[in-house]
Amino acid sequence: MMDQPSLLTDLREFVALHQVHGELHAKASAPTSNGHRLEVACPCSVVFERWVFSDDAAIDVALLARGIDDPPSLRASLASPSRFLPVLP
Repeated sequence: MMDQPSLLTDLREFVALHQVHGELHAKASAPTSNGHRLEVACPCSVVFERWVFSDDAAIDVALLARGIDDPPSLRASLASPSRFLPVLP
């Protein structure tokens, strides 16, 4: 099984590819008992979407505080691959 890129890696890639199109808009759903949905929309109608588990987010924040921004051990624990989907009117 191939390791999945971390949320931070995917998000950085999305921002690098889409910031040239204009202002990106991010929103997160209200937290549930097991996490929340993150969406970042680009003016070109592409949306970065990811379900973020509460435990994974807490681990990521702790590792970032220690200067570790892409630990391979966290890659497999992410919920699902990010999807770049067009925004429908």
